[in-house]
Amino acid sequence: MRSEAFLRTYRVLEELLEIKYARSTRTTSSVVMEFLRDEDSLPFREPLDLCREVRNLLTHNAEPDGGPIVEPSEGLLRALERVVEAVKQPLLAMTFATPADQLLTAHYGSPALKLMRQMQQRGFSHVPVLDRDRFQGVFSVSTVFCHLADHPGQSLDPRSTVKLFKPYLPVEQHMSERFLFMDPQANYPQVKRAFERDVSSRKRVAAIFLTGDGSPQGQLLGLITPWDVLGKVQNGRTLIQGKGARK
Repeated sequence: MRSEAFLRTYRVLEELLEIKYARSTRTTSSVVMEFLRDEDSLPFREPLDLCREVRNLLTHNAEPDGGPIVEPSEGLLRALERVVEAVKQPLLAMTFATPADQLLTAHYGSPALKLMRQMQQRGFSHVPVLDRDRFQGVFSVSTVFCHLADHPGQSLDPRSTVKLFKPYLPVEQHMSERFLFMDPQANYPQVKRAFERDVSSRKRVAAIFLTGDGSPQGQLLGLITPWDVLGKVQNGRTLIQGKGARK
């Protein structure tokens, strides 16, 4: 019966979470509830909470003939199995990053005003600058601000290129924001913690770049913003096809 497979899978999840929290100070006796309160569960919190409710119905209630009061749907069982797999192997960063081939990028010869218009139209605040597919820096609002502050009276014209801003493109030159680099095997908890770390710092982490070797010298593979972590990934509905449990 599907209900028996569901309960077996739920027990596997509990065993994995017991290991995960073995050395932690728990706030609840239920490891699943502990996980639901942990931000690591954000990508699948909604379907997991539904699985918890169905599990409680199956465990504590029964039909008069002794059968299960509900039978989990196939979609709910598959969703629970995906949660188990995610706990075994956390969601990889490339799963929720914007791939490099979908990013707005620039090179030193890119017309600066045209790039700025594209950023405005498409709502991009940071544009990676590449040279032969290798990361050189980030073109952003602060890039333009710093350049104009250091060159008062200088104006931009259609001939101005990104190369004009070269001294301000390296990540260490950005005055109010930081950029981190990770390899594509980084996972969701690692990325989330990276955005949260040093929150008191004067420079916030504006973006994480995924490169082939996790360094600024590696080939750019993708970009992650705080919205990718807190917005897109938070929607647990992507992990479940059918949310119901049927009689």
